[in-house]
Amino acid sequence: MTNIDARGKNCPIPVIMTKKVIAEGAKEITVLVDNKTATLNLEKLAQNSGMSFTCKAIGNDFEVVLSGEGKANAAIEALTLDAMGKACPTPVIMAKNALVEGVKELTVLVDNKIAVANLTKLGENNGKAVTVTEEEGKFTVVIAGEGVAKNEIAAATIDATKVNCPIPVCMAKNALKDVKELTVIVDMPIAVENLKKLANNLGKTVGVSEVDGLFHVTLGGEGNPVEEKPVGDWCVFVAEKSIGTAPNELGGNLMKMYLYTLTQSENLPGAMLFMNEGVKVLENEEMQLSLAELAIKGVKLIFCGACLNFYGISHLCPAANISNMYVIVEEMGKYNKVVKI
Repeated sequence: MTNIDARGKNCPIPVIMTKKVIAEGAKEITVLVDNKTATLNLEKLAQNSGMSFTCKAIGNDFEVVLSGEGKANAAIEALTLDAMGKACPTPVIMAKNALVEGVKELTVLVDNKIAVANLTKLGENNGKAVTVTEEEGKFTVVIAGEGVAKNEIAAATIDATKVNCPIPVCMAKNALKDVKELTVIVDMPIAVENLKKLANNLGKTVGVSEVDGLFHVTLGGEGNPVEEKPVGDWCVFVAEKSIGTAPNELGGNLMKMYLYTLTQSENLPGAMLFMNEGVKVLENEEMQLSLAELAIKGVKLIFCGACLNFYGISHLCPAANISNMYVIVEEMGKYNKVVKI
């Protein structure tokens, strides 16, 4: 018996994980998932692999069992991705990963027109036909045909309007790990300036145009890859929104000055980890700008998701920078020194 825990993972990851163990010769596989779409995709994989399929609900999760002698190189003929509620570039990255795995007909469910446009570009860039249907503001995008799957996204657009820095910078930096040419739509001049700094830091060209009062910032060219390795060999753990325990204005001003001074330092931390009231630094405009500068320079910013939810400020943080206790503890262990602020 091979057990796979794919809870919290969006398709196509559960299917890819399962396909891998089938190729390794596993004859009975139990997969735990937490969404109905994954169960439907795993059922298709079982059919294509010649394996039996059963599925039962366990609370809010699903237990899927595939058994029998599976085909090691079974193709994934069709797959559905539920990207509802996900901002770009997430839907297009999910779709790209599925196409690279050899999916011949890919259906992606999205709820915004920017995602539709990006998925259409992806399909065309891979030489595939794209059809789009809309029903009550929900879009079904089908990417099908032979084509040639490419392990890159040539161009994409992300909407970073109505959010403060460092969100546009963090969104752009995360997107540029997968996208060659990125257009970021913003509505604040300071976001434009920070995106220019990011482009300069990555060695990319940058162009800015204004359309209907919104700024379209395009980062293009080869440039340098977004590095995952830490900038420095130490990290900062931020558990308070100010420095010191005294309930006065001084502590907040000290935190502003600390973050700004850190942006000017030659010895940058590899990461900054924010928990408890530390996540509230996102509420201050001056601190937002310092965090954007640190992100541009390569410092990894990680915010506790439970803490953001507790204080009702999840909307101030990019989804890619929100994490959990397990990841934060794991990140701490990567560094020689952890400084608590």
